Amino acid sequence: MLGCSMAFAVVLCLFGLALSATAAEVVQLTDSTFEHDTQAATGSTTGDWFIKFYAPWCGHCRAIEGTWKELAEDLDGEVNVAEVDCTKNAPTCQRFNVRGYPTLLFLSKGNVYQFQGARDKTSLTVFARGGYEDVSPSSVPGEPSFIWVAIAEIEKMVSEVQIHDDPMINAALVGVSLALILMVPLVILLVITNCVTGSNEPAAPTARAPPAATQATQATQASQETKEAEEKEAAAKKAKKEADAKAAQAKKEADEAAAAKAAAAKAQKDAEAEAKAKKTAEAEAKAKKAKAEAEAAEKKAAEAKQEADKKIAEAKAKKEAEKKAKKEAEEKAQKEAEAKAKQEAEEKAKQEAAAAAAAAAAGDSSDEIDTDTDSDTEPSAPTTRRKKATQ
Repeated sequence: MLGCSMAFAVVLCLFGLALSATAAEVVQLTDSTFEHDTQAATGSTTGDWFIKFYAPWCGHCRAIEGTWKELAEDLDGEVNVAEVDCTKNAPTCQRFNVRGYPTLLFLSKGNVYQFQGARDKTSLTVFARGGYEDVSPSSVPGEPSFIWVAIAEIEKMVSEVQIHDDPMINAALVGVSLALILMVPLVILLVITNCVTGSNEPAAPTARAPPAATQATQATQASQETKEAEEKEAAAKKAKKEADAKAAQAKKEADEAAAAKAAAAKAQKDAEAEAKAKKTAEAEAKAKKAKAEAEAAEKKAAEAKQEADKKIAEAKAKKEAEKKAKKEAEEKAQKEAEAKAKQEAEEKAKQEAAAAAAAAAAGDSSDEIDTDTDSDTEPSAPTTRRKKATQ
């Protein structure tokens, strides 16, 4: 059974390595590949790691998925960016005490730094490039035991077994089956142990006193062995002391390297800030110049508009003056025409009145001639015509 578990672990390891090779941006870590790839418990031999512990159903985890991929591209060659699916790798997530998703941890030189800021690319990049040093670290917890990994694998296999459609009945059947499977090898082991202990019971040895020479030899040998043990212990202490000195020297060099890296990161950060400030100043100067040009153009446009409005007003006034003059001319012509027509009508009326007066005068003279003639005869034709004309 142990051989099967080891084979299964090797298969998982190879599968994890294949996933890591295909996903160049974000490394996919599992229970079997985590320690091999990160070397978290033994020290930073594979570099620093920025790891996202997540669950596929977590909305916040899905929200930063794109940002996490961009972060991996930006930090390529500086920091290893990875992620662990806690629904499939429970032992690793339990090892780092993951209680919420996403949990973002930075591993560096045997220490763990938890990210607590805003989950945007800028904040994450700053944290990975030296900002983590402002956070209080904790030591990397030890690897999960084989028993815990085995229990997690069993739980995983049990959750995937489907015996009955009802979940409660299915869980009960799987539990009973698992208990029976585990009891069989225990019973066999117990029977074998009892058989071996019953048949191979040793006989009690006969006590025999050693001779005096043998006792002296044994005493000398014991003294020599004690001296050798003391020498070995002294050599071990010396080796331990040398190892401690080397470890201290290595730690000192690591601290100096870390300080140099932090100083370089700070210098780079300061340079970026300075470049950003310079770029901002140049942008502000350009914006100010553009604003002045825009104001000048706006002023020029306003003046042009004012001039155009003035010309339009003058043209409108001129047009209205021409229209008024034309109207006055038309009114004057109309009045003159009316006056002329009135004058002509008056003259015509005078002529008609004069003609009527003349006709009336002619009629009066004919009436007087008729009145003077006392005759019953009809008047002559000329006289009749004159009367009609008078009428």
